[in-house]
Amino acid sequence: MNKKTVKDALGVGDIEFVSCSNEVHNALAQDLMKNFEVDIPELLEDGIKVLIYAGEFDLICNWLGEWF
Repeated sequence: MNKKTVKDALGVGDIEFVSCSNEVHNALAQDLMKNFEVDIPELLEDGIKVLIYAGEFDLICNWLGEWF
């Protein structure tokens, strides 16, 4: 992820990729265990494009929502 070709393709400039970022974790910590399912239909009805990613093999945030 830190190869120049990958960074250029993603348009992230010189930001260094890290697999676990405390800064990102702290920014999103208040969203843990919230049910956003009720908000999604309204977003879609308003024409807002969303991406829902569920990583089957992600040990931290898997599609079951289990923490290991």
